[in-house]
Amino acid sequence: MYFRELLIGQLRKYIPVWICVLFSVIFFASGHDNYPLFGLVLGIAFTFLYLYTNSWTVSFATHSVWNLYIVLVGILS
Repeated sequence: MYFRELLIGQLRKYIPVWICVLFSVIFFASGHDNYPLFGLVLGIAFTFLYLYTNSWTVSFATHSVWNLYIVLVGILS
């Protein structure tokens, strides 16, 4: 979430938003190196949520719910 707010929220004042999105998605995917392609897809989804709502908290909450889902699936399976 930090990268999304910094790389999109702040830097889009100075550089085109698509470059900010690209950097944000790459950083997000690299932080999920066990599943880089899935991290890339989720990074794109969370970034579009951020851009659509203009709020990092929505993206953060969605990411948290996703993580909870993954943990519960792991426990229950």
